[in-house]
Amino acid sequence: MININGKIYLDYGSIPSSIIKYLYHNPVFEFHLRWENHKIFFWESHYFKMMSQLRMLRLNIPMNYTLDFFSNEINKLINNKSKSFIIHLKFLNETKPNYKNYELELILLITVEEVPSFRISDLNVINKISFFKDYNFTNQKLGSVSYLQHDIKRIAAIDAYENNYDDNLILNNQKDIIGSISGNILLLNKTKIITPPTNIGAESNVLIDKFVEFIEKINEYKFSYESFGLFELQDSDELCVLSINRGLRPVVNYKKKIFKIKVFKKLFNLFIDQYYL
Repeated sequence: MININGKIYLDYGSIPSSIIKYLYHNPVFEFHLRWENHKIFFWESHYFKMMSQLRMLRLNIPMNYTLDFFSNEINKLINNKSKSFIIHLKFLNETKPNYKNYELELILLITVEEVPSFRISDLNVINKISFFKDYNFTNQKLGSVSYLQHDIKRIAAIDAYENNYDDNLILNNQKDIIGSISGNILLLNKTKIITPPTNIGAESNVLIDKFVEFIEKINEYKFSYESFGLFELQDSDELCVLSINRGLRPVVNYKKKIFKIKVFKKLFNLFIDQYYL
């Protein structure tokens, strides 16, 4: 089912063509949430992150876009509360902005997709990872908005497929790693864990923020937001990709480097167990 501005449609074929054209011609923003353990995963933090990014993009935010509004609209689509879902929020404009009218009304389209729970014993690993060298991303704060990374990630995904890789690392124009096609990057070197900061182009999202907070509370590992390049991968012990869609995915191999799969798996399972308490 599809929820468009509060009205439910059974499928895309039942949506009026006048609305379908907005979906293809005027998409302006997209945000993903996860339904886990009978609720939206870290919902309040996600809400404020989403509102912040809508403001960064200078979009005209309706006054009714409250926590309760989104919760009610999402609940219309989730029938089995005990399952896990990815919630796709797409924001559209009726027309493209012009010099006479920049404050266009937003159209909200919501769909949900059932997915495996974060609480699974066997993590889905990335067997082979490389890096995308054709295009780099901008090393600035605006680049941290996930929606703006879409085009480069789409091309990088095709490149990975053509070269038989499971994922591709994305670089900024200073050749620093800012993430991968499928999410944020975390690197472990002995007892130090690092991830790229958002001010160099790394994707800003709530899941990695909360995971970092959890790691810092343990006091077993030293954490830092740092930029790093491809050379540092050769000296690291573990590498993983983290995303709201697929959770934690340890990387097995980069070129001739074989990574361990131990610490990040343990930490993420502890982190998720804490959320279920």
